[in-house]
Amino acid sequence: MDNLVCERAFGVSLLSIKQVAKYLGVSEKTVYRLVKKGEIPAIKVGNQWRFNQQEIDGWLRLERPEAYVAEHFDEFLPESDSPLLIYSLLKKDGMFFGIPGKTREESLLNAIKVIKLDSQINRDELLSALIDRERLCSTGIGQAIALPHPRHPHEFKFTCSRMFLFFLENKVDFEAIDNLPVDKLFFIFARNIIEHLHILSALTRLFHEKEFRQLLETSINPWEVLENIKQIEGNLALKVLSNHVK
Repeated sequence: MDNLVCERAFGVSLLSIKQVAKYLGVSEKTVYRLVKKGEIPAIKVGNQWRFNQQEIDGWLRLERPEAYVAEHFDEFLPESDSPLLIYSLLKKDGMFFGIPGKTREESLLNAIKVIKLDSQINRDELLSALIDRERLCSTGIGQAIALPHPRHPHEFKFTCSRMFLFFLENKVDFEAIDNLPVDKLFFIFARNIIEHLHILSALTRLFHEKEFRQLLETSINPWEVLENIKQIEGNLALKVLSNHVK
């Protein structure tokens, strides 16, 4: 956010609607909607809305963690002795192909129908939480990928963090940041916000790898996906170790 030109008032940096929209990767219309609903921190300066830079970062940590991790990637690298690996979170029974649906809501409904959940998790409430999160701000991160997750993961008391990957039958409009339709969903169900951020960090590292992006476009077998993810994450771990040795 350092490259944005900010106003200053009372010793704090203030951003305009246009600047905040650019930072969040959404339209100005979406920012106005969030302000109107009171879902984003904002103040009135004269007759214009302005946004405290620090408050926006705090809001991002809680409400749009995927955007915050992308902007502050290095802050959320897992500890070397206990990394959260996508391979361990995404199991063979957590991948599904050909999920039907022509709308965002239909796709989420049909995806959540097929997964196994802990007995204490209310499937309907979880679906509502995913839909509400999408309506607040899309989890579509671009490149035909979305990362649906509950706005407040701790409310569902997941016994362990899990991830599910769905390949959709149709390309669906998720109002993604690149305005392209989505055909791959990564459901993220974390025990708490800290683990959620670490999972996003691990996913971000994978998305940076061309091999992983190609894997998502060509694979039709859960075993193949898992084995390739295991290999890619192993290679990334070796790179990190090599950098530490240097």
